[in-house]
Amino acid sequence: MSITINPPPGPWTIDDLARIPDAGFRFEIHEGNLLMMSPVTLWHSRTMQRLRHALVVAGRAAEIEVGVKRSDRSVRVADVAVFREEPTSLDRAFWPPEDLELVVEIVSDSSAEDDRLAKPRWYAEGGIGEFWRVEQGTDGEAIIYQHKLARTADGRSAYVETGVTTLTALESARR
Repeated sequence: MSITINPPPGPWTIDDLARIPDAGFRFEIHEGNLLMMSPVTLWHSRTMQRLRHALVVAGRAAEIEVGVKRSDRSVRVADVAVFREEPTSLDRAFWPPEDLELVVEIVSDSSAEDDRLAKPRWYAEGGIGEFWRVEQGTDGEAIIYQHKLARTADGRSAYVETGVTTLTALESARR
């Protein structure tokens, strides 16, 4: 498959995303700049699905690929997110940070620095109470680094690691 994209100059807004044809790519807007991301690996996709299932079994309102909107020019897509309350609308793609209690990013080779550094900072600035980062272990196991929102000495929001577990252990604990 080939795709030709010649986007107009920014700044891009959330409304512009609705006009992009679905060609299997994922898009985010960072400060008005359009970011096109490659499709995820099968391991990444299965990890998203397993993690969502484990969270749902635990009674949490979890979904995959949830759009998080901090402004019309700043949108990210969390691999998995847990809503504070079960969403009442199934026709929305983007949600304000205050509607979410947990966001999860599964680290991809193509966006590892963003997944490890930029996204947690962005979610923390939005006030989302919990952040989990998932890394693939050498044996293929999904390792979950759990973080809670805290305030730094200068008053900024940041995540502090509170635990490490595996997806298999999380699934076993929820049964």
